[in-house]
Amino acid sequence: MIADRAAANLTVDAADRGLVIACFDGGDAVGTILTLRRLASDRFALAAALRLVIAQRIAPGLCRSCRQPEQAFGSTAALLGLDPGAILWSAPGCDACAGSGRGRRCEIFEGVEVDPAMRRLIYDGADAPLLARHAYLSAPNFASAARALARDGMIAPEEAVGASRNDLALRESPR
Repeated sequence: MIADRAAANLTVDAADRGLVIACFDGGDAVGTILTLRRLASDRFALAAALRLVIAQRIAPGLCRSCRQPEQAFGSTAALLGLDPGAILWSAPGCDACAGSGRGRRCEIFEGVEVDPAMRRLIYDGADAPLLARHAYLSAPNFASAARALARDGMIAPEEAVGASRNDLALRESPR
């Protein structure tokens, strides 16, 4: 677990000698990159060492026994960036879920591949919006991954909105 400047520097040094998989509590992938950049003594070494940053969130899943399709209207559709009337899912509760409507937990992921352009952005001190714009050109962020899970009936629309809102709040908060 990378918790301070010393651990970040040791991890970057170790990565110079081989593959390192490290755990860090950074909220989202771009936030992790920004915090690691702030902790590491050498931005260039950090940028050279990073290959992939994966972030994960957990959401309660919908009960597969009682989930049912419903049309999204109003604020739910708008908050998820869906057209009104898009099909989402709800679970009213049944014997299988003890009336909760909840099923197995569902993981929501986002990943940032650290390609040469991203390395340059890290080294140059790019801010969160610029890093995110490059990172999510071809990969889903938490908001789009959560939206897809809601459309597929894996998580409730409100859980997808929560993941999207948390994603936005993390990007806008000062680090």
